[in-house]
Amino acid sequence: MNVSLNFTYNITINLTRPWSPLISLESLTEWFIVSLIICVLGTLSYIVLFLIIFSEKSLHKGTGVLMMHLILTEALLATVHFYLFCADVFRVQTGSTSNRRYCYYSMFTYWVTLFASNWSAAFLAINRLVAVARPHFYRHLTSRTMRASMVASSWLFGLGAAAPIAAGVGGRFDSMPPLGACGIVRTRLQPQTEHVYDGVTTVGMYLPLGLTLSIYIGLFTVMKSNYGQKKLTNQVQTSADQNAGRTISRRLVMARMLFASSIWYCLCFYPIPIMMAIVPQIFAKHPMALLWLRTLLFTGFSTKPIMYYTLNAEYRDTLRKICRPVVPAASPSTPAHMSHTTVQAVQPSEATVNPAFSSVNPPHDIKL
Repeated sequence: MNVSLNFTYNITINLTRPWSPLISLESLTEWFIVSLIICVLGTLSYIVLFLIIFSEKSLHKGTGVLMMHLILTEALLATVHFYLFCADVFRVQTGSTSNRRYCYYSMFTYWVTLFASNWSAAFLAINRLVAVARPHFYRHLTSRTMRASMVASSWLFGLGAAAPIAAGVGGRFDSMPPLGACGIVRTRLQPQTEHVYDGVTTVGMYLPLGLTLSIYIGLFTVMKSNYGQKKLTNQVQTSADQNAGRTISRRLVMARMLFASSIWYCLCFYPIPIMMAIVPQIFAKHPMALLWLRTLLFTGFSTKPIMYYTLNAEYRDTLRKICRPVVPAASPSTPAHMSHTTVQAVQPSEATVNPAFSSVNPPHDIKL
């Protein structure tokens, strides 16, 4: 009881001075500049990614809608909330006062968006599981009603998980040590609500992340086993089987991309909760370590668009179409043989296309 009362009293009298004397102005400035550069690069990456999505109509159908929603939530975190966090830390550490109302609204929207992003990734994992393992039910799962339900459910899970803290049950959105930035301050005065914070983080973070990883690991394990059995038995496939196999392979490509994205997110997110669980006082003694780990989280979100470009051929092809210079049409005075030569030089792929590749790469109008 005394510890909690003294903690509240210290917060009240120290709001007008830097929170942590262990953070020098030089270290703080260096962290602020590096984090800001990462956020700016992430913003540019998401702008390019949205340009790709809006330029390719095939990405507006089926799973593309769910993918757009996931990218939107990640972009909100990378282009809005992380900027606010950097500015908040720098402002408080240099002597500005903390605003409780600002903390309440900024943290509430941050946690709701983060939780919605996690559940959106989980629903996409379920979508990939059905697309590969139960393709006959996939059309029903990608209907307009089901897509809207998944998008709405992700935000409902986010709102529901953050609601107890917003109501002051088990914690509150406020400035917290050692940085003085906005966060969740746990309240331990009421034993019956002591574990509410644990329930909030479990529903909003650990449950959807665990569900996502479990689905992808199980899916790839089963697919690898099935592939090995077919290879051993040398089954003869008809043309219909080959077409279905190409569609499944294309859906697996997106599943691999999302699985790699989830692994990268966990590597960037989990160091903070793991270190707080193992060594609870480490960030009080080394607050700059907490700041740099938050920068690692910024990096995880800011580099996700690059991962999408790298692991998804459709995004790369659309980006090449956008960057390809426009070839002017041949003028009426241009000789026919010169016009034909120009077309051949600009579009060599049409003349040198390999039939084997046309069977491997299905048209873009196949549903994801």
